[in-house]
Amino acid sequence: MGFHPETREELQPITPEIVDVWKAQNKRREARPPQQVDPETFAFFDALTGKPRVWYWRGKNGEYEFYDNPGYHQRTGEQLAIITPEAIAAWKDAIKQQQQKAAEFAAAQERARQAALEKQQRQAAELAAAGERQQKAALEQQQRQAAELAAEQERERQAVASCDQMAANPSDVRKPGDVAGVPYNDLKTNAEAAADTCALAMKVNPEELRYRYQYARALEIDDPKKALKIHEQLIHDGYLASYDNAGSILIGTYKNIPEAIKYFNEGVRRGDPDSMVSLASLIDQHYVFKNNPAEAKYALLTRAAELGHPGAKLAIEREREKFQELQQQREFQQQQQQLMLQLFGHFMQGIAR
Repeated sequence: MGFHPETREELQPITPEIVDVWKAQNKRREARPPQQVDPETFAFFDALTGKPRVWYWRGKNGEYEFYDNPGYHQRTGEQLAIITPEAIAAWKDAIKQQQQKAAEFAAAQERARQAALEKQQRQAAELAAAGERQQKAALEQQQRQAAELAAEQERERQAVASCDQMAANPSDVRKPGDVAGVPYNDLKTNAEAAADTCALAMKVNPEELRYRYQYARALEIDDPKKALKIHEQLIHDGYLASYDNAGSILIGTYKNIPEAIKYFNEGVRRGDPDSMVSLASLIDQHYVFKNNPAEAKYALLTRAAELGHPGAKLAIEREREKFQELQQQREFQQQQQQLMLQLFGHFMQGIAR
């Protein structure tokens, strides 16, 4: 018993009727879609039971959203995760980092603003003698140039992340771990924009081979010859994923399957999962001859799946049944051959007697 700390209303004892009302309210709340809540004002845990009252979603860029019911995020379709002390700590740490970055960015902007203001003031004083119209025109031109420069810098900053999002190969071992990658068929629908974005990313970070590879990958749709030259240089520089791209261009554009097989074989030797899948496909099409083609294809797909290739993981399930059936047939044939040899031996022994 006591009083409410905010309203000062006297607390009442619990009754079965109040319990029923409380349970009904909880059922209605659980039956409705999750609603976004303010984490600064909404309690994460039930004060009586200690159970979580909040579910959350974390975006790829580190942003958090909190909800009062389980369910799925309305934009991405991802399932909401239940809150934990660890998630709360990560969220608070992310806020601190964002605040620190914001403060640093604001300080840099202030310094730049002060420097620009001082420069404008000096120029304004020098232009004052030339007349009001000239001063106004020069100032407007300077502002436009500053805006264009700022816009260009912002485009360059965004291009670095956008290049990964628009053109990364899902099987590229050098792509960031938080980037899913874009399948080649999906890349075709936005190839020109992806190539432009990655070209800008190359300008900002010319030493990063990944952006050059993703630029060449986007370029394959409209200019495969130029893309092949870039992939050949990337192979020379040790970029693993380019082996499969170069081989695919040789097949698709030049119909040069023997030369493509050389690239695929070298990519397989160096551990490129895409090259393994491509070589397995050529074995299946009888362009590559092996003593045991089914076993060779199965081994390539298995190795690619172990390296995380999504297509190989799907294909290996289908191939496993074929491979097991082939093994059973071979075992049966061996047993039949042994049986025939035994019968033949008994026959020859009977003749000798």
